[in-house]
Amino acid sequence: MEAARAAEHEFFANSPVYCDIADVSGTIYLSKKLNLLLLDHIKSVIPDLKQHVDKLMEGTKKQMDKLGMFDQENIDPSAQLLYFIKLFSDTVNHTIDGGFTDATKELMGGARLDYIFNECFAAYVRSLSAKKDLTDEYIRINSRNMSGMHSSLFPSDNVFVALSKQQIARLEEPSVKCVSFVYEELLKIIDICASKIERFPQLRQAVVSICQSMLLEFRAPTSAHVRTIISAERGFINTKHPEMEELAQRAFLNMYGSNAQGGAAGQQQPGQPGQPGQPAPPGQTGQPTPPPGPNDKNKDPKKGDKKFERDQGKGIIDSLVSGPSSQNMGDVPSRIMLGNQMSNHEQHMYTAIREMVEGYFAIVKGNISDQVPKAITLLMITRLREEVYARLVRELYSDKKAQNMLSEAPQVAAQRKAAKDMMNALTKAQSALNTVRDYSLAS
Repeated sequence: MEAARAAEHEFFANSPVYCDIADVSGTIYLSKKLNLLLLDHIKSVIPDLKQHVDKLMEGTKKQMDKLGMFDQENIDPSAQLLYFIKLFSDTVNHTIDGGFTDATKELMGGARLDYIFNECFAAYVRSLSAKKDLTDEYIRINSRNMSGMHSSLFPSDNVFVALSKQQIARLEEPSVKCVSFVYEELLKIIDICASKIERFPQLRQAVVSICQSMLLEFRAPTSAHVRTIISAERGFINTKHPEMEELAQRAFLNMYGSNAQGGAAGQQQPGQPGQPGQPAPPGQTGQPTPPPGPNDKNKDPKKGDKKFERDQGKGIIDSLVSGPSSQNMGDVPSRIMLGNQMSNHEQHMYTAIREMVEGYFAIVKGNISDQVPKAITLLMITRLREEVYARLVRELYSDKKAQNMLSEAPQVAAQRKAAKDMMNALTKAQSALNTVRDYSLAS
């Protein structure tokens, strides 16, 4: 090999054609040039390779930690069982509080519970409206039913209370459904946290089963308490609520405000008829009005207007009674429906009732959207966090159960060997990359 290289060098040095480039010719120069190119290429890709190797090492360490390869050996099984129970309980609390450290593409843990309470439940409750159900005909029928034989000129409190209770009852279904959503979400959190003890199949199964039983125990009292909140709102309609005074004033103005304000203005402003020095309209001068003549019997417009208003406010039954006389009165229909025509007073009155019911319903919706999440948090989430550790210790911690609970699956040994081999290979690769980064060819 050496003789061949010496002969090659002599050929290039003595050749009249290649003597000028003899130093950059031959296999020796070619090998050095190729090595430099290869080394430069390796150095240029070292950062990416090193980043990839570091990422693989981080994942392998997590896998080894999951397989318990960093745990101390020769630990008492009872103490080890207590450690894993504590680890699971702490993971549940951290997951609910937002203890995720890895970036994900979706909401997890406590963030999903917050979404259920606010974007799902509270937003739906606030979107409910009473105006769709409270039509003029519906309010009119209930107002007549609650007045009985005595027609009323003023809206009854019973109408407002009955319609308010009916609307509040609509809040029970979404409230109970919110309990179910939180229950299902807590089951998912339990499954996520059980991955910490995944290498112990019997322990994981026992922990998940106990937590599911706890949540099932909490669900019934929570649903009952939520129904009690709705029943309490229905059972007592607080007409003395601070916001009800403003609603009542607005309703009163809708019914009587324009006429009352007009009458008051007529009494206070000068220059109106009836003031001293101003001409009074006919019939108000203090002089007797001449009696109507024999030809003026049917020419009184006021009587005609009053008769029209009376007829306009009557329903089907009233129209039948006041209609033209007939020989047979007719049978009472099995289902009596009121007419569509209403007087202005009735329209104002039913509008006022509708606005008051809608206003009070808005007050109750605010209370329910605030109280139901608090009740669910107290009776389900907080109880799970506070009682899960004590419950698991009470049912699982014993010297006889410890060895059985901590028995590993058969494939764990193979997984540990594969993880160990991968870590050794990655360590060597990392060392090689560090060596190449600092390496330089001798000139």
